[in-house]
Amino acid sequence: MKNGECRIKNGELKMGLVYLSKNKVLGCFFSALIADNLINKSDYLLEQLPIFLNNINKFNNLTNFEENISFISLFPLIVYSYQNAETKEIIEQWQNQQPTLEILVIIVNLILSKKLNLNEPIKQIINHLNTQDSSLINSLDRLDRTLSNKETLTVIETIFKDNFALESVAIYQTLYLFFSNPYALENCLQRSLYFSQKIQETTILTGYLLGLYHGYSNLSSEWLNTIKLNPKTKEIKTLTEKLVAKWQGKMDNK
Repeated sequence: MKNGECRIKNGELKMGLVYLSKNKVLGCFFSALIADNLINKSDYLLEQLPIFLNNINKFNNLTNFEENISFISLFPLIVYSYQNAETKEIIEQWQNQQPTLEILVIIVNLILSKKLNLNEPIKQIINHLNTQDSSLINSLDRLDRTLSNKETLTVIETIFKDNFALESVAIYQTLYLFFSNPYALENCLQRSLYFSQKIQETTILTGYLLGLYHGYSNLSSEWLNTIKLNPKTKEIKTLTEKLVAKWQGKMDNK
């Protein structure tokens, strides 16, 4: 398999590019921090990331996670698990508990391997699903129709509220925001305010995807200025260095 090539074998997503970009990871965390501050004026994200890195050496069983861990907390693990056999089993076990998680796993892998097709993203996700969960596929189909119809946000909010389960609605709302306008970062985040359910989770997950897709080097100076005085930005850079170093095997269990 050539570098960057993406195939499906026995229903499983296979990636050929074994490389975790520090630029992508840094962009992912910074845009999520911006999202957290821009919409919620909170430090929730920064409370979660150190916990992730403090436990990064203990991801050998599910007992290290709280029972109802959020998608926000799991997202760094999904990024860390890119082409990483060490955490694959854990991700798969979490997917058994929450099948919707597989959607994020697929998107992260497609972004990092530069194979995400923004023309037909939902169809691409469905094609890579391992699960045969009909409710998951039906929800993705409904989301695909919603994206195609280009309804007003008032209508979109009603669709999500009436047709998507509360425990997973943040992921579908995130996909809607990200795929509707992936190049207008701040607009994507501001639009999350129209949703009445899972606003914080939706906003931060959208920030994660936007930053992972664009990378830190492509985040606008105007956008970064919203957090330039936040002393926690140094912590984000340190966390990124540690995560990438650990992924590359350059950091021991310390």
